[in-house]
Amino acid sequence: MDFLLFFSSLLSYLILYKYVALFILVFLGAVGFPIPSGTLLMAVGAFASQSYFDLPISLAVAIFANILGDLFDYFLLRKFGQSILKKNYHKRFSFIVKLEKYVKSLENYIAKRQGLTILFSRFFGSASTIINFLSGLIPVPLKTFIFYDALGNFLSITLMMLLGFFISASWQQLAGIIGTASAIISGLILLTLAITIFLKTKKARK
Repeated sequence: MDFLLFFSSLLSYLILYKYVALFILVFLGAVGFPIPSGTLLMAVGAFASQSYFDLPISLAVAIFANILGDLFDYFLLRKFGQSILKKNYHKRFSFIVKLEKYVKSLENYIAKRQGLTILFSRFFGSASTIINFLSGLIPVPLKTFIFYDALGNFLSITLMMLLGFFISASWQQLAGIIGTASAIISGLILLTLAITIFLKTKKARK
């Protein structure tokens, strides 16, 4: 129920402030705040089918906001990531120390599959934020990150808005199904990466 109240308040701001609210909410979702961006994008598509939003303008605003949010994460870790790690603040937390080797293996995994990893992570909410941080930490070349990030955002945002636009009458039911599926797939992707990293690390030890 708390989530429903939270989402209803977000919709209220979206309806009241339209493109400004759309930009801010999508940007915050891209940065990593717990904003259900995919569901909001589908809602905007449904509202656009009722002529309350302009679909091309909404697409442009959302894509631009998401790219900026992703770049914020990227540059944050590119600028400060290595210096923070060198100061070993993370060493104060034992569980992070244990995960450090797996994070390093994940960096290597992304470094070898930069484009596809960035592209496909745009479709899976929280996974994209993690990839943004790691892309900045490695770092992935800026041109490579921007290209695949922009392409992935264009495809994923267009898909969500068009789904809302063409299935406007039942967008809420579809959004719930897609949100659940996205969360499950994101979890499976991260779990698969974790298992892959663990097995590779174990094999390297042997």
